Amino acid sequence: MKKLIIIFATLLATVKVMAQTVETAVSGNAVDTKKAPVESATISLRVAKDSSIFKITASNKAGKFSFTAIPYGNYFITVSSVDFEAVNSGVFTITESHPTVLLGTLILQQAVKSLAAVVISGTKPLIEQMPDRMIVNVGASITNAGSTALEVLEKTPGVNIDKDGNISLKGKSPVMVMIDGKPSYLSSAELANLLSNMNSNQLNQIEIMTNPSAKYDAGGNAGVINIKTKKSIAKGFNGSVALNYGQGVYAKTNNSIMLNYRTDKLNAFLNYGYSINNGFTDFDIQRNFYGTTGTKTSELDQQSDRINKSQNNNLKLGLDYFINKQTTLGIVASGFLAPQKRDGFTTSYVKDDDGNITSVEKTISTANNTWKNKSVNINFHSALDSNKKDITVNLDYLRYDFSGNQNITNLTYNPDGVFEAENDLKNQLPLTIDIYSGRFDYAQSLNNGIKLETGIKSSFVKTDNTSNFFDLSNGNSVRDTALSSAFNYSENINAAYLNLNKKTGKWILQAGVRLENTNYKGLQSSLSQKSDSSFSRNYLSLFPTAFISYEMNDNNQFSFSMGRRIDRPSYQDLNPFIIFMDKYTYATGNPFLQPQISTNFELSHSYKNILTTTINYSVAHNMIDETLVHKDSVIIRSVGNIGTRYNYGITESANFEVSKRYGVQFFANLYQNEYNGAIDGYPFHAKQLTLSLNLNNQFTFSDGWSAQLAGNYLSRNRDKGEAIVLPAGQVSAGISKQLLNDKASIKFSVRDIFYTQSSREIQNFQDVQSRLTMSMDTRVFNIAFVYRFGTSAKLKPANSPQTDEQQRVKLN
Repeated sequence: MKKLIIIFATLLATVKVMAQTVETAVSGNAVDTKKAPVESATISLRVAKDSSIFKITASNKAGKFSFTAIPYGNYFITVSSVDFEAVNSGVFTITESHPTVLLGTLILQQAVKSLAAVVISGTKPLIEQMPDRMIVNVGASITNAGSTALEVLEKTPGVNIDKDGNISLKGKSPVMVMIDGKPSYLSSAELANLLSNMNSNQLNQIEIMTNPSAKYDAGGNAGVINIKTKKSIAKGFNGSVALNYGQGVYAKTNNSIMLNYRTDKLNAFLNYGYSINNGFTDFDIQRNFYGTTGTKTSELDQQSDRINKSQNNNLKLGLDYFINKQTTLGIVASGFLAPQKRDGFTTSYVKDDDGNITSVEKTISTANNTWKNKSVNINFHSALDSNKKDITVNLDYLRYDFSGNQNITNLTYNPDGVFEAENDLKNQLPLTIDIYSGRFDYAQSLNNGIKLETGIKSSFVKTDNTSNFFDLSNGNSVRDTALSSAFNYSENINAAYLNLNKKTGKWILQAGVRLENTNYKGLQSSLSQKSDSSFSRNYLSLFPTAFISYEMNDNNQFSFSMGRRIDRPSYQDLNPFIIFMDKYTYATGNPFLQPQISTNFELSHSYKNILTTTINYSVAHNMIDETLVHKDSVIIRSVGNIGTRYNYGITESANFEVSKRYGVQFFANLYQNEYNGAIDGYPFHAKQLTLSLNLNNQFTFSDGWSAQLAGNYLSRNRDKGEAIVLPAGQVSAGISKQLLNDKASIKFSVRDIFYTQSSREIQNFQDVQSRLTMSMDTRVFNIAFVYRFGTSAKLKPANSPQTDEQQRVKLN
């Protein structure tokens, strides 16, 4: 930690030396139609290219306002105030030769009084392509109505979610998934479970950053996906209610209520969601086993049917106190309660080399699990020195509790169906995870047009896992000490970063570096005569980032970015517990996993903000991936460092209007993954060329009607090393009608119309050839109703803190 502080202080001192004395400023005056000054109006300085807010201030008693220390570039001002219509200035340019702009007087028109709910006019496009990220506006898609957050994410351009819930981006994984700027600390499977119980109505935007700046945690080889939930910024009492019913093979419902109350000093909000998600998962697995001579020796065919039933209650409470116009103190508490039940029935046919059945195994399993989560965030944000300096502090505590109870009954029959033996096993898996995190961020606009961002972060994680096995075969519950064990893991990560941004003429330059120190240790305690095992490691890693943008003219913009990132093993991937799936398959962790390091490069061109072309290249060393090993007639699923992966591709993204009533968003990504390494001592070399397509058609009609037809397709791919995933895709459609003077809407949609979103895989390893087909309850008809209510108050942006924290936990 001392090394981090010394390096951090040295970097900060170096930047201070760079500061010069060139002053930039813009000023103006806000008045009403009677020329009276408008006091305390919200003044937003926005970047002309994407309308993003660069700074916010308020007008004084005389209606005057000003901004200083503005980087060179094109901007405009938005003035908004209660009881007035918002007004925008014209676009102006800050340059080295013209550092000061006097806007003069901006006149605000009186708003029309109404008791109707607050409605934000104007339609955002589904996809917005920014120089450093892609933004998906969730509410712009009709087929998102009634969907879960997971279903929204899997339709996002460039994103693929496999059968195990693993998320990949442009053919690369893993991805750091954040919710409101904070990593979730969940494994792929449990993150998928959380998102599948979150209503899309609770979501505002999805941000995709393939090369995020040094400000973000270095985790996530493929980049960062930030899911931003809704938060009202209107004064008074406002809210919305969303009701949804879905019917596939099984019924589903996903509902939420959002309440917000805001005054000049306080902002309080409550979000609650409740969902029931029932469905099925059917597996069909065929495995052929070959001897050393390459001759087929035996075969295993399995059919597995699972019925999944889950509920989820999630609650989020928050309070912001505006100490003054520049300073905010806030607290957010959230949590969820998610009981789950899974009933499974698997039939396994063991055959000889001629396909004759030699034995039959039937596995009956029931699992009753409950997830609990609670978290608290305390945040502080202050803009100092006329918004030249910005300070943000975040303190977080998270806890996950899991209670898992699984009963497994194995019934053995001879080829004629005569019962031979029965084995009953019970597995209890209590788990707790405690996470503490603290972060300090500082930003300053220097006088020479450079924006400085720097900060430090420290996190502490502790997990306690126990796996208790009981043999129930003789009618008694006897602990199996050979299988039972305990696993404890602790981790500490300390980080410091520095990021510099400067606009000069047509160029935007950004460079940063992040330093992370990782320390962890684990201990597996056995209940048998076997000795305990432990491991520990600590290492220091440096992660540079760079971004360059050049605006050649109004129609063409070029950008280049690079970044180095790390993927640490998830907590449960390090856990050597044995998880039984059936008599012939089990899973286990690997305490000897090493972190995966990747370097990513991207070159992009944007034409009229309509067509964006991106070329990318990435290399990942010590890649962490699933491994399959055949040992003593059992398939062992684990994880390992399988070698090096090379990823390169080209992306085309288009967003245009065919007519005033018809808009199209198109995304195509052609990429290749290539692997070189070894799995369990066997050489592994493979490559695969893949095409990913997304097409969205949006139609607008009169009288509040609109419609959407969308689809996505992914060709044969190898996003995971050993598994070849065969082509799949789906088509969705929906129609929407605004009601009650635009205070409400009703939407009808159907997802996976042609029921083509099944997963098919080929896995060839060692002496085994395996094929898998998985079908789920993906064709769903939805009806969704949303009602918005509240006082009539114009939007006024809050000084809310912007944070980003926490991710990684593997909870199965």
